Amino acid sequence: MSTFSASQSTNRWQQQAVLTEHRGVNMRLTHYPPHHRHSQHSHRYAQISFLLSGCFQETGDSRKIDIVGNAVGFKPANYEHADVFGPDGCLILSINIQPDAMNSLGINTAPQHWRCNQAWNPAILINLLSCGNLLKRFAHLFAGNQKNAYGFDRHSSPPPDWLKHCRQVMDQHQKPVEVSQLAELTGIHRVVISRMFRRYYGISPTEYRQRRRVAHAVNDCINSNTSFVQIAANSGFSDQAHFCREIRRFVGMTPASMRKLMAV
Repeated sequence: MSTFSASQSTNRWQQQAVLTEHRGVNMRLTHYPPHHRHSQHSHRYAQISFLLSGCFQETGDSRKIDIVGNAVGFKPANYEHADVFGPDGCLILSINIQPDAMNSLGINTAPQHWRCNQAWNPAILINLLSCGNLLKRFAHLFAGNQKNAYGFDRHSSPPPDWLKHCRQVMDQHQKPVEVSQLAELTGIHRVVISRMFRRYYGISPTEYRQRRRVAHAVNDCINSNTSFVQIAANSGFSDQAHFCREIRRFVGMTPASMRKLMAV
């Protein structure tokens, strides 16, 4: 991956690196701590966000959306919303676009949307940093694909109580909870649990466990000086090599690069 420079900032509840800025568009990498609540707020710019690790719940327009998995979202400028971040924190790559740049990109202003999108790759997004013209590359990435990029296609009704309980059980235990254990706990067949979990959260229970493990490791990488060997063991990876592969697969960079980038 190409090297790049970044400016870092921090406050009592988040760490952020501004990765690049070009003609009304900037790209930021932000880490939010576990269980943090960000009260209602808005941004003066439009924002496209890519969830790299963790999960969170966003409230806006009198509805709550659980953001889980390989999710991409769009918020227009001045959209009022509030966020509650998950038990392992959250790492989000955001592309922030001033109004003039929105017109240059040919992206029509649209309401807030989130969707689970397995097509994008975080490494591709991070590598946009090495582009000489971020605006052109960004426009090429999304041109002709606005519906797929912004369309929210999750189930519109809230998940049933028993499914929310399954997720709570998974969140409350550091060790992996198998679907068979959830089936025994709830009396719901494991196939039904897996199908409904994907229907409402966009990923399978196994994928959710994997993403929680990665988010736990990302939080430790950014907020401690613990060795990667120890983080790998604490987060449930088989060894350091496995840990490094998974971080790069989900986040688009190595643990060392991420720690250096977010260091304050």
